[in-house]
Amino acid sequence: MKEYNISSRLTFSNSLLREEHLSDKKCNDLCKLFSQNADPKNGVIIYSDLLLSYLKENYPHLYFVSSTTKVLTEFSQLVNELDNDDFSYVVPDFRLNKAMDNVFLTPHLAGSLGQEVDRMGAYMAEEYSRVAAGEAPKWEVSLKMLETMA
Repeated sequence: MKEYNISSRLTFSNSLLREEHLSDKKCNDLCKLFSQNADPKNGVIIYSDLLLSYLKENYPHLYFVSSTTKVLTEFSQLVNELDNDDFSYVVPDFRLNKAMDNVFLTPHLAGSLGQEVDRMGAYMAEEYSRVAAGEAPKWEVSLKMLETMA
């Protein structure tokens, strides 16, 4: 990931998180490891305000992403998340995507292991470079395709 200047993200989207869960050794070890990378910074996708407060205090070098599991189905909820300076990114509920003209949907691959992750990371970096350079994407997703995609 570092070779392509791509950050990594942990996903902690448990809506039932309680204070006693904050001391989980494996999760804290992962956060410590992820927070050591300065360039690019790594992040955490989170649901819980409790976890956000904990991570800000204990792992300030991470960036934070508001999880799509919050199910932000009202535009005002999305605006509140966007106004929260703690979040570098906000992932709106997919049901809002078609309601906003200025949302650019990007494809992503999930559930991959091993060298497949490296290959997909390379594809993503190449695709980003193409689009950033003003070229047409090689793997463009159309509105018609979205009708059948999960």
